[in-house]
Amino acid sequence: EITGVNPVGKENALKAVDDAKKAKEQAINGNNKLSDTEKRTAKEAVQNAVNKATTAINSATDQTTVDNAKTTGVQEITGVN
Repeated sequence: EITGVNPVGKENALKAVDDAKKAKEQAINGNNKLSDTEKRTAKEAVQNAVNKATTAINSATDQTTVDNAKTTGVQEITGVN
């Protein structure tokens, strides 16, 4: 029995997390209602979510776990206010 995750599956998940990060940071930067401190705090929260998702994806041992980590990570990133 072969176990493991196709490396492409992890690459795609990591790219989805990175894309969500870029989109969220662009939205934060473009929000003129936020002070510089609020923007910095929001970006730190985004980075924390990225780090958590990246760790979960990289340590996943099957595709379902990769997919779940990606979904959770993207949701956490987009949920930062």
